[in-house]
Amino acid sequence: SPEDSNIALNLANTLLALGRPKDAQQLLTSAPQTAAAANALGISLYVQRDWQSASAHFRHATKLSPGFAGAHENLALSLLHEEKFEEGWQEYEWRWRNPDNGLTPRQLDMPQWDGSCLGDQQLLLHAEQGFGDTLQFVRFGSLIPKAGGNITLAVQAELVSLLEGMPWANEVISLDEGLPSADVHAPLANLPSLLDPTGHLVRSNGAYLSLPDPSSKFPESTYKQATGVRIGVCWAGRPRHVEDPYRNRSCPAEAFQPITELEGVRLVSLQTGISSDETESDPGAALFDQPHLPLNTFLETAHEILRMDLIVTVDTAIAHLCGALNRPGIVLLPYAADWRWGSGNGPAPWYPSLEMIRQEAAGKWSTVFERAILQINKQYPLNQS
Repeated sequence: SPEDSNIALNLANTLLALGRPKDAQQLLTSAPQTAAAANALGISLYVQRDWQSASAHFRHATKLSPGFAGAHENLALSLLHEEKFEEGWQEYEWRWRNPDNGLTPRQLDMPQWDGSCLGDQQLLLHAEQGFGDTLQFVRFGSLIPKAGGNITLAVQAELVSLLEGMPWANEVISLDEGLPSADVHAPLANLPSLLDPTGHLVRSNGAYLSLPDPSSKFPESTYKQATGVRIGVCWAGRPRHVEDPYRNRSCPAEAFQPITELEGVRLVSLQTGISSDETESDPGAALFDQPHLPLNTFLETAHEILRMDLIVTVDTAIAHLCGALNRPGIVLLPYAADWRWGSGNGPAPWYPSLEMIRQEAAGKWSTVFERAILQINKQYPLNQS
């Protein structure tokens, strides 16, 4: 039934899930054009890093079906890749209405803040997505025109101790404790559209996290007595797109083996969020030393990052934390990386201290690590044999 658009769409989506976007693209190009098919065609082009063409198909899908929230959100991500921030942030508002991403807007008995001067008002800012999103967008809080107003920042429990030192926030609380009343509220990822819609301030000028002074909880590190270069590493993020090599951002721990062979290098695991069983079953995990302290909060992880000479990580919250601290790092990216990492290699768009290295072919990490080793040798010549 070549005329059956539903069958063609199902097959195309299966091909996309199998990491075969070119086959999906070929099928959808000749299939009847429905909003769902145009959206799937856009996805097939998006993961091949053709964001301009992807945007055109997502836009076509929204014209065929103006209320298609998934296509609107996909258009937002593609526009942000193209650095068309103003329209991208507007389309990003559709994330709340897209049933596929699991986001549910908080039903709060207060109006949303419109970006105007607070005056004597109380603003409730609340995190909405992952740890990395919170760390990425929290720096826009310094741009909020307070003029005597108060700001309560509600974030994930693991981030409270790290962010309670933000000078512009009057109070930092955990989302788990429930949200207090305020005059106005705003989701954290709304701040760019309210305060920097054209994206002029996307690139930070340095560290925007100020850590509390180390106390007895963070004693002087024994690493200081060790010679060589200390590299903190992280190899796995949340298990999304695991079977899709175009978008799977995690790499095997043993892929770090070539770095361990560099002279004078010591690798320290900053990996969190996976069970001890998973760590023990991964033969590559034995390559790494353990951190100075157990990493239960991001404040503890931040202090560990400050002890390192360099961070080498896949796309996880560790990358955002490293960038927010303005510490040197290398971010290892999949072929079709998230929009926030831009489109090429070199300095990261949001963080001047981070260098990006992305796959040249989907699922192939070998060339990524080859380039990472070149970068490490460039920064630390003692590693050259």
